[in-house]
Amino acid sequence: MKQSASVWDMHKKNPRAQRGGFTLLEVMIAVMILSVVIMALLQMYANGAHIFKSVNMKSQTNQYISFLVANKKYGFKNDTFSLDKLVDEFEIEDELRRELRDIKVELLFDGIKNSVSSSSTEFEMGRVVLKSSNPSGDVAKTSFLRLRAE
Repeated sequence: MKQSASVWDMHKKNPRAQRGGFTLLEVMIAVMILSVVIMALLQMYANGAHIFKSVNMKSQTNQYISFLVANKKYGFKNDTFSLDKLVDEFEIEDELRRELRDIKVELLFDGIKNSVSSSSTEFEMGRVVLKSSNPSGDVAKTSFLRLRAE
C-alpha cells in the first residue's frame, strides 16, 4: 500500500501528468464550431458567385440592347431570332458571330402610343422586353422604351 501512495505523490508533483489532454467532448465541440465556420464561408462564396453571374448576364443583355437600338428592322413587333441577325451590317470576327448565333433572343413589344401629327409624321412608342438565353440555359430579361418616327 505504501507503493501506491508514492506513485500518487509522484503524480501530484509532475505538472505534465496533472494536465492531461482534451476530453472527447471538447474535441467534438471544436470540430462542430470549425464545420459551422467553414459552411458559412462556403455559403458566402456561393452567394458571391451567383451575384457575379447575374450581374454578368445583365451586362451582356444591355450590350444586346445596343445591337437592337442600332438596327431599325427589329424591336417594333414580337419576334424570336438569334442575335447574329442584329449584327449583319457590322464587321465583326467570325468567332464572335458564332457565339452570337448560339444566343436566342425573344422580343415582346407592347405598343404604348401611336399618333399621327399634322405633318403626317407617324410616331410609335412602345415598351420592348428583351429575353435572351445562351447555350448553357441562362436566361436574362430587360425592358426598355423604343420610339420610332416615320
